[in-house]
This record gives sequence, C-alpha cells and structure tokens, in this order.
Amino acid sequence: MVARLVVARRLCVIGHPDVGRSTRAALRRERALGRADLTLLLSTFGIALAFPFSILLALGRRSDMPVIQALCVGFIELVAACR
Repeated sequence: MVARLVVARRLCVIGHPDVGRSTRAALRRERALGRADLTLLLSTFGIALAFPFSILLALGRRSDMPVIQALCVGFIELVAACR
C-alpha cells in the first residue's frame, strides 16, 4: 500500500491528471485514519491510567497519614472546583 502511494505520489508530482485526483483522495483518507488511530490510542491509555489513579486518590483520601490525605483531598477538590 505504501509503495503504491509513493509511486502514485511521484506520478502526481509529474502531473498525470488521472492519478493526481485519486492519489490526493487516498492520502487524505490515510491521514484521516491516522488521526483516528491516534485518538483511539490516547483515549485508551487515558482511561487505562485514570482508573488506577482514581483508586489511589480514593485510598489516599481515607488514609491516616495527614500529609497524604491533605494532598489527595486537595487534588480532588481542585479538580472538582474547575468543573
């Protein structure tokens, strides 16, 4: 697929009228799919990291150590105030 796009892109640069239109559309489609992949990757990692982080914050909020508890409560309240 990539080799075809490279060859088609070279023909597009040369100026072949039939290849130019379809190549531009193929490159646009490929760029759009690349953006979708990036979106899915970032959202998956965001969700996967948010769950353990929220568990740690909840446990820290119930902690007997005042420093840990203050940091967790402060962070939670800061995020809640920004909504």
